[in-house]
Amino acid sequence: RLSRLPGEFSKSPKESGARRSSMPNVSPVAPESEQILNSIHLFKCSGLSELPVPWPRRQELPPSCFASPSQDDLVLAISHSWRYQAHPDPFGLEAAITCELAQQATAVHRPRGESLTFYDFLSVTQAPFVRGQSPRSPEQLKEFAAALKVMPKVYLQADAVLHIESETCEGPPQDEGEIIEVNAAELDMVVLEQYKTQVRVTGLRDPLCRSLIGLFDRVLSLNGKSIFCLKDIEEGRRLAAEEHTEAIVKVEKAPYGASSRIPAHQRGWVFLERFCSMVKVALIDDTQKERVVFSNSPALIEQIHSGGQRLKNAARQGDEVLSQVLQSFYDELQHKSFDG
Repeated sequence: RLSRLPGEFSKSPKESGARRSSMPNVSPVAPESEQILNSIHLFKCSGLSELPVPWPRRQELPPSCFASPSQDDLVLAISHSWRYQAHPDPFGLEAAITCELAQQATAVHRPRGESLTFYDFLSVTQAPFVRGQSPRSPEQLKEFAAALKVMPKVYLQADAVLHIESETCEGPPQDEGEIIEVNAAELDMVVLEQYKTQVRVTGLRDPLCRSLIGLFDRVLSLNGKSIFCLKDIEEGRRLAAEEHTEAIVKVEKAPYGASSRIPAHQRGWVFLERFCSMVKVALIDDTQKERVVFSNSPALIEQIHSGGQRLKNAARQGDEVLSQVLQSFYDELQHKSFDG
């Protein structure tokens, strides 16, 4: 059976968004708040419109940007795609949509307190995405790993989820990036790792180095020979040394890492976040479903509402039918991508 989540949707249909019957001084996200809030930070929605573009990492933001939820606060979770390996939205293409949806949810719920949001890049420690930023400390890496474990609980227990449909946001041209040529010796200034059949820069040995090669850049070729793995670079430099020729590498600039063109509906994490919203819809009265799901795509809202109704109908028919419906969602998940 679909069970009622502890503390979730504690307001009755007749109660306004400003009143709660949950535990004193505790938001609906808080029955397991000690575990959750030790791993994530909830950003004050009032500050979203003030953030510079690209939005900074969580660890670059002052403590005043965050707050722990109280019974008077509205807790939102934001579901979105990552456009690039190192930053979800480096050009701010979804910033205005995110702010607008947060304002819509706040207007519907009318909290007495603040509106707080979980947005992964702002709420969880992140890896560097520009030169000069420090890598995550061992403590921050542990915090990040813990955050991954509690994220489903955040989406399930938040008052509402804002789903950003990225396919409706126009992006920059899909060009190949600037190509530069440098001496292979400059590769000694950076940390290289293999990413599938590509070799990319994952770190700088000296943050103050003056190399033209930057974080996330891709090594394309060495003396005209394509590079597919780290051994290709070693072999190319060895041959150049034996032939007493200069080793020249072509590098593709990628300041925010590899771009992802996988549609949102094909991404595994996005699918799971949308499924969490379907569960939320299934757990509440039909008159309340408009309060828990917000999106810039009316079609996506309808899809989530429909999925929630499907779960609710299955639960009413018994465990066997519900198990079959849950299995169908699981089967659908197997066809999603977790690469981007």
